[in-house]
This record gives sequence, structure tokens and C-alpha cells, in this order.
Amino acid sequence: MEKVIILIHGFGEDHRIFEKQIAALSKEHKVLAPDLPGSGTLNNHDWGTGNETIDWLAWWVNELLERKGIEK
Repeated sequence: MEKVIILIHGFGEDHRIFEKQIAALSKEHKVLAPDLPGSGTLNNHDWGTGNETIDWLAWWVNELLERKGIEK
């Protein structure tokens, strides 16, 4: 089974902060560095609904992994 590494950026950033890490790690692993809702390529999220919590972001990342068929 191929190992998967997921890199999660902080608030106000996007996947581009990991460019060097992605280049190095992707030589031996599958690397995912998604833009979280409201960041980078996913700037279509309207922040301020009050639902944006760490739990909600964890749910969002989990949904992304499930859609990509990543179980572990």
C-alpha cells in the first residue's frame, strides 16, 4: 500500500507554502496538499457563517480523503 502524506496549511495560506516539501516527499510517497475552503483555489467559501470550526475543517479533510479513496 502506498503511503499517503497530507499537508495542511494554516489560516491565510494555501498549498503553495509546501512546494519544496511536495517536491521532495512525492519522490517516495503520494502527497496531498489541499487548499482548505476559503483559501487558494477554493476561495469560494463565504466565511463568517459561524460553522467554521476545527471540527468542521477536520470533517472537510476527512470527506476529501474519502472521495479520493484514502482510508489510512
